[in-house]
Amino acid sequence: IAGDPLERWGTGPLEEQLAVVKQELRGAVVSLEGPNEYDNQGGEGWLPVLSDYQRRLYHGVKSDPALAHLSVLGPSLVHRESQQQLGDISAWLDYGNLHPYPGGQAPDRDSHMGDQLARGALNAGSKAIQATETGYHNALATESGHRPTSEQVAGIYMPRLYLDYYRRGIARTFAYELIDVWPDSSGAEIFDHFGLLRNDMSEKPAYAALERLIGLLEDRGPSFAPESLDYRLEDAPPTLRRLLFQKRDGSFYLALWNAVSVWDADQKLDLWPGEDTLRLELAEPAG
Repeated sequence: IAGDPLERWGTGPLEEQLAVVKQELRGAVVSLEGPNEYDNQGGEGWLPVLSDYQRRLYHGVKSDPALAHLSVLGPSLVHRESQQQLGDISAWLDYGNLHPYPGGQAPDRDSHMGDQLARGALNAGSKAIQATETGYHNALATESGHRPTSEQVAGIYMPRLYLDYYRRGIARTFAYELIDVWPDSSGAEIFDHFGLLRNDMSEKPAYAALERLIGLLEDRGPSFAPESLDYRLEDAPPTLRRLLFQKRDGSFYLALWNAVSVWDADQKLDLWPGEDTLRLELAEPAG
């Protein structure tokens, strides 16, 4: 995140932020992001300040040969009316920006994600979106309106979240966050429970699930043109989601999941949606 328009917390002016990236961090940065949720932080006059800052950020990056290769992301915003007020700033960004937290619900609901992507397009136009924050917290004793899930449920939902966001064309997704910031035995402080790891570095189920997903699909190397796979699914439920991947060695990976809820976010109870059976038929036998 490239600084703060009000230069709070000792961040310094934008020009200083870009100089630090250029001189010290260039090899460790792939993108620069506009101010974080500034409609919640910038006071009554946030709108013109944010617009001007994003414009200067974009032109400051793209006019510098040492930085011009970096992607510039738009600012994240909290409220729909803020996204409407900011309007189309696609001329000052390479990617739009969303924080589409599911709020304790299943991550792959069409109603939620369709609305989120429509909101992102208000600012990004036809350009692709990145989700620079999303995820679940496990503060089951919280009274916050941001509802929790159990650690087990987050372990089920997080791989589905990454697959579904990719399926919908979201270019990159960042989970908030890697580790619980502070220990909190009360289970009431939500910002102490967003981590994939607990504060003592022990793994939550979501960490293990994402690690396994990365291990299955990782395939570093140059770009290539994937082939097609002749298959069909019979008796699939309407909630079925699918993604087909291919690796450079020719092997295919077909991801199938059922976009149903396994958690009652209001009552904070597990749900048991039952099993669905489907048949996968391949035109050629699998190896």
